[in-house]
Amino acid sequence: MAAYALGVLRVLKFLLSLLRLSLLAWGCFAARVGVACGLLSPSVTLTRMVLRGVVLLLVVGLAGCSAEKDTFMARNYHNVLAHYNGFFLGREKVRETEETILKGQKDNYNKPLPVFAPAGAGKGSDALLDEAIKKASIPIQRHKNSDWVDDSYLVIGKARYYKDDYENAIQTFKFVNSKGKDPNAKHEALIWLLRTYTDMKEYTFAGNAIDAIKKKTLNKRNSREFALASAHLAYRQKEWDAVLKNVEKALPLMRKRERRGRMEFLAGQMQQKAGKDPDAYAHFRMVLRCNPSYELGFNAKLGMAQATNPGDEKGIKKIQKYFRKLLKDDKNLEYKDKIYYEMAHFELKLKHTDKAIEFHNSSLRANGKSQGVKGYNYLDLGVIYYERLRKFNVAKLYYDSAVAALDTAEENYKAVVRRQKILAEFVKEYDIIEREDSLQRLARMDSTMLFAKLDGMAATTKKAADVADKLAEKEARKAARLDALTGGTPGEDPFAALGGGQPPGGPGAPGGPGGLGGPDAGLGSNGLWYFYNPSLVAKGKSTFSRKWGRRKLEDNWRRARKEADPNSEEGQAEANKPAGGDSTLAKADPNKPNGAGGKAGAGGKSDGKDGKGGEGGEDKAKAEYDPKAARASLLKDVPLTPDAMKASDEKLRLALFNIGKIYDQKLEEHANGVVSFQRVGRQFGDWDKVPEGLYNLYLIYGRANARENTQDMRRADSVKRELTSRYPNTVFAKLANNPNWLVENRAATEEAKKVYKQAYESYQSNRYIEAGRLIASIRREYPENTFSDR
Repeated sequence: MAAYALGVLRVLKFLLSLLRLSLLAWGCFAARVGVACGLLSPSVTLTRMVLRGVVLLLVVGLAGCSAEKDTFMARNYHNVLAHYNGFFLGREKVRETEETILKGQKDNYNKPLPVFAPAGAGKGSDALLDEAIKKASIPIQRHKNSDWVDDSYLVIGKARYYKDDYENAIQTFKFVNSKGKDPNAKHEALIWLLRTYTDMKEYTFAGNAIDAIKKKTLNKRNSREFALASAHLAYRQKEWDAVLKNVEKALPLMRKRERRGRMEFLAGQMQQKAGKDPDAYAHFRMVLRCNPSYELGFNAKLGMAQATNPGDEKGIKKIQKYFRKLLKDDKNLEYKDKIYYEMAHFELKLKHTDKAIEFHNSSLRANGKSQGVKGYNYLDLGVIYYERLRKFNVAKLYYDSAVAALDTAEENYKAVVRRQKILAEFVKEYDIIEREDSLQRLARMDSTMLFAKLDGMAATTKKAADVADKLAEKEARKAARLDALTGGTPGEDPFAALGGGQPPGGPGAPGGPGGLGGPDAGLGSNGLWYFYNPSLVAKGKSTFSRKWGRRKLEDNWRRARKEADPNSEEGQAEANKPAGGDSTLAKADPNKPNGAGGKAGAGGKSDGKDGKGGEGGEDKAKAEYDPKAARASLLKDVPLTPDAMKASDEKLRLALFNIGKIYDQKLEEHANGVVSFQRVGRQFGDWDKVPEGLYNLYLIYGRANARENTQDMRRADSVKRELTSRYPNTVFAKLANNPNWLVENRAATEEAKKVYKQAYESYQSNRYIEAGRLIASIRREYPENTFSDR
């Protein structure tokens, strides 16, 4: 090693000697020229003459380096200064901005990662970008004959792009493309034009830029950037196949760094969307080789887990073990919600619905920081309960939560909102059908079976209330033990803020951190906010349960009695007897008993202190459970009289008709729509809406013409014959015979109106015979019109 270093030093010494000799020779030559030209005096010493010759040489050389000249020395001199004094410094400022944008991106890994940062991401770097423009302007102003002018214009255009100054950025890129000398710089300008038009949503101009670039021969760097810019355009237009195609073109041209890792992750997401799990797995695995950030690598591993073949039992066990390992790792505490969410998706892929629901709920309880996960959990639970379990009431609640929690910029947000609104209509009709069907089944029972059924339902309600009491007592004992451990003061108001502060609140709220109550407002004796203090929370729950019972979270929760659904999933019910003697047939939910004091079954107890129930112990003393009173309370809702049954039928048939239309026209579940319309026609044949129901059936079956379903086509003909034979004079029968009947009828009505106007004028002029003749002509020539009542 020492010998090698000594050799290098000798070579350097030799080169320096050559340089000195060259300068001496050129100095002597310059000195002689100077003496000959009278620029130097021959009386000075040789050494001074040589030094002055060197200075003269430099002065003459620099004088020949004017920015207006195109000589060899001028070009090289200005190239050096333009490159290192202007372009290089400006480019580094732009790169620094790009790095800042990349590091500052908050990605939602449940959505496809964006190819480039969204518009406006560079707003916090205005100072850097202004400096970049200033530095890049130096070559343009001072070194016009250098090779770096086009590149400096590009730096200025990029800086303007990141400042969201799109109009000036476009002008800059267009100038480079039209006036530039470097073909690579011109191609790059076109690519940046494509990016700028995409962010401006000028997709027509962006397409023109693509067509122009495709005609060029690009170098490796520009080929990569063109593929990414094209993927960016496709991403904005939601053309996922084109996104994948362009990203996979760019990947081989990218170095294995963070940027490539992001594009590998995007390609994996696109392959998953296309249902190609093996290809997705390969892309996610490649992410880990690109030195990704912890978050990107973590999500890539989760993606690899999701891409596992569900038929591989050994692989399934390995993935489930891997998920459990992730949950135990302290580094993943803030990602627990995301881990549980992915576990739920994996179990759903294996068709383990119960486990998927359990993990979705665990994700919601984890309350982590993963972007968007809360909303996705609610949405997935809504879909599970709707599509798989057909529990529409529960599905509707989850859709309500999803609409509140999801980002409005989500791709499917409008569809989710639409489904939520439809479910609100749907559940209303569905509850009516369930209730009336249940009541009518009870009405058809003989008295012995009916009384036995009602007694069982009342007993179930009482049992549920007893369970609630036991749970409340258990929680109270638990709270007492926690008080003993944490030093709580028995008997104090659990909702009062300890330490002399205001009631607890969030940040900035009165009594919350930073609020009006001071820094310690709302904290307990152990320094915890009320809802972070398990002792106080448990005590508060037990106190509430002792006073009010286990109340459902809903409006008017203080009411001693209120209506609820007639049937639970098991066909059981509970009843609450109101103060005014009214009653209702309600669900018996052992986990959600209703009524004051936690024992609010029909005829049940009221569970206040010292035999008093309700608010402040002002209700009547609790009575012993009376089975006959409970049965009588439930019996009042059963339609046992003809009038009551008729009223029940009216509610039922309208709900069936409405839900059939919702199924067919809004939810696009045509088979369920058929069932509803068929039941309306079969059960309520004399109702005036039956023709409309038959016409809807005809339309559903008639769509078979497009599907070429012979069986449905025969059904359509059968429904049409029934409609036209039983209800020949209805609008719907006429529409079935002639789909253009409405258009023709409207035209006939307009003509009839014109003749009627003439008839009316004749009538006013006392020309009664002429008026009568015109009216007769309307009836004869335009029998099918909606104007006949006039």
